[in-house]
Amino acid sequence: MSREEFLSEKKQLEEERERLERSRQELEELISGEKEILLKKNIPVEQMMEHLGYEKLTEEMLKKYVAWIYVYDDGWAKIKYK
Repeated sequence: MSREEFLSEKKQLEEERERLERSRQELEELISGEKEILLKKNIPVEQMMEHLGYEKLTEEMLKKYVAWIYVYDDGWAKIKYK
């Protein structure tokens, strides 16, 4: 490998490392923001973390976190969390 090839590879790897570091920081900020939202809703973060990755609300989740749901005629819904 020539010096120029080495320097080119090194530069690409450094740029990739910087991109990944920015992505990591963005994800940490997103997670922190989500934790704040859950805490404001008085839902323990540890309990909700076990359900991350689900695309739909399961019956088990409903029973565990939701007291009741009221759906209005115009399509709006009101949810009372436990």
